[in-house]
This record gives sequence, C-alpha cells and structure tokens, in this order.
Amino acid sequence: MLFYYSQLDGKPSLSDINKALRSARDSAAMVFLVLETERTYKACRDVLRALDDAQSVVYENARRPSADPGDEINSALGRAMREFQNAARAELDVNGPEWPWAERESTEPSGTAQ
Repeated sequence: MLFYYSQLDGKPSLSDINKALRSARDSAAMVFLVLETERTYKACRDVLRALDDAQSVVYENARRPSADPGDEINSALGRAMREFQNAARAELDVNGPEWPWAERESTEPSGTAQ
C-alpha cells in the first residue's frame, strides 16, 4: 500500500513515509506519559504494531514487488486507529459515536468508512 502509493507523482517518498512513522512513534511516547487506562495503552500499542507491520510490507515490496497489499494494511490500520480513537474518547469522557471498525463498515454508505 504505502510502497505503491509512494511511487505515484506528487506522493511522499519512502523517506517521507519514514519521517511520518517516526513522528507517530514520538507522539505515542507522549500518549504513554498521560494515558490512564489499560484500554488506551493497548490501543496505542496496537496502532504502533500496525504501523510497524505496514513499514515491513513497504520495505519487503521495495525489495521484491508483488501483489498490492494495500487493502489488508488499510484494514489493519483502520481497525487499530478506530479502537485508539474510541479508547481515547472513553478515557477523556468525550461524547461521540463509538463503532468497532467492522461494524462501521457495514452501517455506513459505501465509500465513507474510514
């Protein structure tokens, strides 16, 4: 996904993607300093794990291009980010919809699930 995406004109290079991943890890360190619940801790770690998995696929495909793994990576990142958002909202007592990723996909009109 990211490898294929980075090859399109006007899209980030592998170096740019690495910088974004580094920034995400730095931001996660700040989350770990202030979080209060096990759910948020686990959700943040799951996001980092999904990002690491995506980065591994990017480099594997850079060495040996194969079938586009984008859908699988997007789904894993989407699930991890959704749970982190839900956990953070619950921890901060912020009102808003709380959908699991799969449920959200099945309840929203086609093309709007994130």
